[in-house]
Amino acid sequence: MQFRDYLKTLDEARRNPKQNPKIGIVQALEPYKNDPNIYISFTAVDKIGINPNSKFLTPNGIYTYPLKEIFNHILYDTIPFAGNQPYVWILKAKTKVGTFPEMYTQYGVNDYEKDMEGVRNYFRNNKKLKGEAEYNNKDILDLIEDNIDRWTKNTRQKSPIGAMWNVTREFSRNYGKGRNSGSKWNALLRALGYAGFADKLGKGLIHPSEPTQAVFLTRSAFKVIDKILNKRYAVGVTNMDELISAFKSKKIDMFDVIGHLKGNKNATKEIQVSTKELLKDATPKNIEKMFLLFPLSGKYIARSINNILLNGLFSDKILETFLEFRYQDYPLENLKNVATIDIYNDLVENYSINKTIDKNQFSRVFEKWFKGKV
Repeated sequence: MQFRDYLKTLDEARRNPKQNPKIGIVQALEPYKNDPNIYISFTAVDKIGINPNSKFLTPNGIYTYPLKEIFNHILYDTIPFAGNQPYVWILKAKTKVGTFPEMYTQYGVNDYEKDMEGVRNYFRNNKKLKGEAEYNNKDILDLIEDNIDRWTKNTRQKSPIGAMWNVTREFSRNYGKGRNSGSKWNALLRALGYAGFADKLGKGLIHPSEPTQAVFLTRSAFKVIDKILNKRYAVGVTNMDELISAFKSKKIDMFDVIGHLKGNKNATKEIQVSTKELLKDATPKNIEKMFLLFPLSGKYIARSINNILLNGLFSDKILETFLEFRYQDYPLENLKNVATIDIYNDLVENYSINKTIDKNQFSRVFEKWFKGKV
């Protein structure tokens, strides 16, 4: 979306929100952003429900994002999956039809043991398992136990919820009734008493491509609060000079600036000039927000903005802020095993930091930053 198309009516909407119906997705969701029970779902059609023919290796359900944890992605327009769909549903979780745990803070060993007992009861009369047990001259419960042990040990994530997730998935794929493994998995989880699951810590158990998400296993597990259009309206400026003027006079904020920079990915020279101008009086918070552009806007723009920041505003604190955002999703244990020079070379290759920072300077700042993280 081009900036001139993107900027039309938000300024008026902000001044007169009750009189102006053109409220964008950010403004519509902001009142709910701190509610831990609010989830949002993006859909291609004007309805929400379970797709029974899903091809993903996940339990069939209504897939959503926990708003509190995902709100920054809404601000920066970086939703990892389905974020371009036209309809956005605001949902509130209900627990009357089953439990809806956060997978890593509300599920433990006792829950796993209870669920494995449920799995034993669910499959103890399964015809396919009975046939396999007779063929191997074993009791069906012993065969079930063998499978539980095997799939618990083979789980990708070594945790109670990781083991339960893998065991129920494999039982559903191999022994559930019907052909669609997603539907079979859904039925098993609901039989165990679950209305859904939320991965608010972003461990990627539901799906690694969208690590922070939640799934409702039935439509009765949530209440629809509202449906909004996935639209963005921004302030009434149409060129770079007006953008700079509006920013300096505090008529717009850094989110609008970022929206502009993202909408002008090919105008790198203009971006270099305007970003340098915008950041002359930048606060540390604004600098941090600009660093969020690195994973969003492509290497070339990232290098351009990086050079501007480091040439004009370099300090140890800014480099530490850069490191914080560059490695925010990188496991620290893995980072500990990487030589500092290799990290420096990575940033030289991707962000051209050698133009302003030498190896010794970088090593000093990096070691100070990393020491504060572990």
